[in-house]
Amino acid sequence: MGIHFSREIKPSTGYYVAVVSVNFSIDYLLEHVDMCDEERDRFKSITHENRQREFLGTRFAIKQLLGKQPNLLRDGNGKPHFHSLALELSLSHCGQSLALIMHPYHDVGIDLQKVNEKVLLVGKKFLNDEELATVGSDREKATLYWSAKEALYKYYSRRQLSLKNDLQIVEKEEGRFIGVISKESHYEEVPLNWEWIGNFALVYTVKS
Repeated sequence: MGIHFSREIKPSTGYYVAVVSVNFSIDYLLEHVDMCDEERDRFKSITHENRQREFLGTRFAIKQLLGKQPNLLRDGNGKPHFHSLALELSLSHCGQSLALIMHPYHDVGIDLQKVNEKVLLVGKKFLNDEELATVGSDREKATLYWSAKEALYKYYSRRQLSLKNDLQIVEKEEGRFIGVISKESHYEEVPLNWEWIGNFALVYTVKS
């Protein structure tokens, strides 16, 4: 059984972006994934089968990408990081797909979202008034904005950030997007890269 890459980017700037299928059986993944004691304890605490598959599938995909399997832990804010490997990392699960981005030193964020009807119904929860006017009834653009804000949230990597009030998506010329993080004394503009993979919106950022 091999791993399927639906998208893979490894540009000269040194960062790595991939979207992969993690549709493997849990038994298969357990046979091919090595875990430290902390990871095993976390896995044992997961009761939902899909979440177990995500947990193991992430590690399996990283092993295929890097040719080795570093221990994958989380800090106090829930941000994933490698225990003994100098790579910044961000992850996103959507159904049976995993999106990930790795960079040797810059902070990163990534998100993968599937277009669905519900995104317009919950738009007021994550879009400000200006963004709502821009999105209108376009569910694809609403999904793209949602994914962009989630990628920004992961990039910022600290809790207590409002998608609606503290993050803003600004459209520039030629389809370029800028994410603005404005939280108390923190203000930052972050470039956003985006594309469509079928009916999935993929957004990621690297702040150089």
